[in-house]
Amino acid sequence: KRFTVAMGNPPYSVSSWNSGAWITDLIEVYKRTVRGEESQIQSLSNDYIKFLRFSEWLIQNSSVGVVGLITGHGYLHGTQPRDLRKHLSETFDACYCLDLHGSIRRTGTDDDEDEPVFQITTGVAIVVASRAKEKTTAGKTLQSSLIGRLPKKFAFLSARSVGDLAGTLALHTPMPPNFYFAPAATGQDIELEYHRLPELPAVFGTGDRQSDKEVYWATGFASQQDDLAISFTREEVEEKMATLAASRTFDELQRTYRLCTTDQWDYSQAKLFARREPWQKHVAQVAYRPFDRRWTVLHKHVLTILRKQVMSQLSRKDRNLGLISSRAVNDLQFAHCFVTCEPVDKIFISSKTSTNAYVFPLFFKDDDMYEQKPRPNFSRKFLELLAQTLGVRKSGEHGIPEGITAADIFHYAYGVFHSPGYRKRYAEFLKIDFPRLPLTGNMELFRALAHLGGEL
Repeated sequence: KRFTVAMGNPPYSVSSWNSGAWITDLIEVYKRTVRGEESQIQSLSNDYIKFLRFSEWLIQNSSVGVVGLITGHGYLHGTQPRDLRKHLSETFDACYCLDLHGSIRRTGTDDDEDEPVFQITTGVAIVVASRAKEKTTAGKTLQSSLIGRLPKKFAFLSARSVGDLAGTLALHTPMPPNFYFAPAATGQDIELEYHRLPELPAVFGTGDRQSDKEVYWATGFASQQDDLAISFTREEVEEKMATLAASRTFDELQRTYRLCTTDQWDYSQAKLFARREPWQKHVAQVAYRPFDRRWTVLHKHVLTILRKQVMSQLSRKDRNLGLISSRAVNDLQFAHCFVTCEPVDKIFISSKTSTNAYVFPLFFKDDDMYEQKPRPNFSRKFLELLAQTLGVRKSGEHGIPEGITAADIFHYAYGVFHSPGYRKRYAEFLKIDFPRLPLTGNMELFRALAHLGGEL
């Protein structure tokens, strides 16, 4: 038999009771892409999703018809159900969705209280999908939202129809990569999407944020005595070191330079260093602020907090790059990403608000008994994820994905972090922690973004 109408309120259960081979095979189209990219996809086997797929299959067989279901609302949110949304938009001419919310697990609603329409913990949604002819193009979608107490929801549902929704909202064409049914994702959707991306500390070092800090990446150096420690020219450095060596007391030196008392800088030891040690060999240029290189003495008696383990990886001579980024942003918006080939001041990216600059070197030198061998400073787990996403094998001693270089990865990240679209989409999350890096499975796009990042 063929059916042109499918209606119902199917069960919602992640631990599905319907595990037969036929339906399990039928819902594979909802996992076609995501199965190769993510490991935890059990939610796509929820019973309500199987009934949704079964209803869709009935209409496909008839080539015409309508589906009306009230189900869990999870398929409308997040990136994981992207194949599901894509498939529905390809099957139907139009999908009209009303998210009734009501989940006790979700927050961020507009009302103080958001009551479920059923006495369950899962949020629900109504979908009405129609197909009138053989499909040749992707269908249109419409997604609306209803939040609040039960009287408000029941009054709306009693008085309104699908036609009312279609008359108040514009139809939308779902677009890759996530095929959302609405033109712009909600804040919650974006949060789920964003937190699935690898954070910057997971990209570099071993990928362990706790153990890698100040080993494979760190904040920039801190002088605590900028007036004395930071100079515009090498000659100014020599003048300051001579003044330090000739001074008799801290108070005398303080009359010339603004100094502060700190446990991490000892005036007497600094004076002896200026008089006796070959401090000249430690003189170098550093990245003080964006496009502002200064001179200093890279030694603890001048720069009190060196971050030597990480800063020593950077030098213009070796042409090793370091990605500079913030962890939290005290400014109004994220604009805190730069690049360096020299040691970096701690507040390099924002002297106004003292937002810390974290530095992630591209290459890292490991000591062996003969020489220092630079290796890409990317975590193995990240490289595995990148290779898997791009659909290529890892190659070489360090596991860089085939067809690209370590520098390409660095440039790609830099290009993405400077993307206006990236900064706008994830604006709120970029204020509170390290940026996270979206990965593309398209090699041409990867290379194009790497090229743009390299130009920057």
